[in-house]
Amino acid sequence: MNLTVTGPYALVRNPIYIANTLICIALTLASEVLWLLPVTILTCAIVYTLAVRHEEGKLVEQYGDAYVGYQRRVSRWVPRWPNGLKPRWTRDYLRASLAGEAHNLLFIIPLLLKELLSR
Repeated sequence: MNLTVTGPYALVRNPIYIANTLICIALTLASEVLWLLPVTILTCAIVYTLAVRHEEGKLVEQYGDAYVGYQRRVSRWVPRWPNGLKPRWTRDYLRASLAGEAHNLLFIIPLLLKELLSR
C-alpha cells in the first residue's frame, strides 16, 4: 500500500472526516432541529478526534518516517495550500475514495422520511 499525500490529502490529513462533519451539520440544519446543532458538532468532534488518534498510531506503525514527515507538513484539521502545489484532483485513488464513502448518502434518509411523513 502507498501513503496517499496527493489531491485533498495534500491540503489536510482528514478530508473525509471534515466532509462527513459538514454533511452532518448540513443535515441537522436541514432538519430544522437547531438545538441539535451543537450536539452534532460535539459528537463529530469527539468521534473523529478519537478515530484519527487511533488511525494515526496505526499509520505511523505502517509507514514510519514517511507518515511522521507528512504529519509535520500537513495539518490534521485546517486545510492549507502548500507553496508550489499544483492540484491534480483526478488521481487514481479518487474514484475508489468516493466509492468507499458512498454509504454517507444514507444520511439523507432521515431527512427524506421527515419530509414524506410531514405531508
